[in-house]
Amino acid sequence: MDTGDGNLRQDLMSTESLKALWIIDPTGMCLYRLVLDKRFLGYDQNLFATFFVGMQTFAECICSEDAVHLDLNNISFSLLKGPKATVVAATDRGVHVSQLLRKVSLAVDEIISRPETCAFNPFIPTDMLQLQDDLAPRIKSIIFEAEIAE
Repeated sequence: MDTGDGNLRQDLMSTESLKALWIIDPTGMCLYRLVLDKRFLGYDQNLFATFFVGMQTFAECICSEDAVHLDLNNISFSLLKGPKATVVAATDRGVHVSQLLRKVSLAVDEIISRPETCAFNPFIPTDMLQLQDDLAPRIKSIIFEAEIAE
């Protein structure tokens, strides 16, 4: 687990390196996922979400910082904790995605800031399907716009 930016390749500008993307509520619920690599299919997305929320909590408790990167042998997870949700991207190891995460986080904050929210969590819209329908085109346009700009 890393809490800062290391010497990584240029920011991701191709979906080739992006394997999956999750948008996670601070409570640990997966609000949205985009899977581009089949190895991330078939798993409980809330398991991923609670793991990353737990990793964030651990980093905050141990070093008073947000966890921003987790490297495994051939895959990396990059995290950006926003005011309304955490965005996590799985990429090839060593690919830096901070710009992509910032763009996605801004879009998520804008969409989640709508007035109709659940009583148990004021950040989550009452209709999760509507939230996912609103997030999907924005997230996909950000990701595929980045690929075209390369």
